[in-house]
Amino acid sequence: MARERLTSVRVPFGGLGGRLRRVFRSRADVGMFFLFVLVATVLWYLTKLSHEYTVDIKHRVRLEGHPKGALLVGDPSRQVWLRLRGRGHTLLEFKAFSSEQPFEVDLGGADAYTRRSAGRGVLNRIQMAALFGPQLPSGLVLESVLTDSISCEFSPLARRRLPVRSQLSYRLASQHVAVGPLELAPDSLWVEGPRAELEGLDSVVTVSADLGELRESFDSVVRLLPLASELDMEVGEVSVRIPVSEFTQKELEVELRAVGVPDSLAVDLLPKTVSVRCAVELGSYRRLAAKDIDLYCEFSPYAMDGRYIVQVGRLPKGVIGVEITPSVVGSIVTSRY
Repeated sequence: MARERLTSVRVPFGGLGGRLRRVFRSRADVGMFFLFVLVATVLWYLTKLSHEYTVDIKHRVRLEGHPKGALLVGDPSRQVWLRLRGRGHTLLEFKAFSSEQPFEVDLGGADAYTRRSAGRGVLNRIQMAALFGPQLPSGLVLESVLTDSISCEFSPLARRRLPVRSQLSYRLASQHVAVGPLELAPDSLWVEGPRAELEGLDSVVTVSADLGELRESFDSVVRLLPLASELDMEVGEVSVRIPVSEFTQKELEVELRAVGVPDSLAVDLLPKTVSVRCAVELGSYRRLAAKDIDLYCEFSPYAMDGRYIVQVGRLPKGVIGVEITPSVVGSIVTSRY
């Protein structure tokens, strides 16, 4: 009884093994079938690629150069439809890499296109066929150009001298002062390009930059911001100088003088001297004397109560600013006759 039960258990496993062998054998046959189909498909595709076809393809055109006295306006790239004839693999390769090899049209050539006016040019189908055919790779024939025409807009070439404007920012360290204005060299330059583009410009600017805290004069070369591609600047950078010096304070007693006094009158200013506190560069501190600073009062018969405002006539180099005490003085006016 036990032997019969064991046999009945082994029999199903034996049948399962046979079925698995048949399944794997059938799958191997299916795999071989698909392999043969793949090989046949590849061979069929290669055979088809060796045949000759006529197809319509869109291709990119790049406009180069410009006619004398004018520049091209807008995007130099165009798209055209072409009818090409060639073998399948050549057509496929051309289409795959067409964006990397655009046709080039030199607008400086007199016969490349037709000038309809000073501001407009047109390439017709015949002109495009003559230009594009020689640029096709070997094995392709240009049957026809399907695009009707390519239009080109031109702007008269002009030249303007524009000022250079700085976009630099900085801070002065404590007890330091700018002893002169920011200097640019050159402070203006020639820009050439389409008149329409130039009319919209009022200056050329440097790059924007923060120079931080300055403790000494700044001397460097700074790039200019690029203009539109149609415009051409004579230089791309300028020299920048910011004169900076450390300063201290000095006090002097300076004598006043009256100007504009008629010959018939004598004017005595009261007081005759005023105290001047000025900020002066360290290098000029010892050399600065009272006689170097010119202060005056301008006579007027309409002065209220004979009082006049003290005015600065001349400051020597190295003196940045002055504080005058008193800033208003009195006067005694007498007749000489």
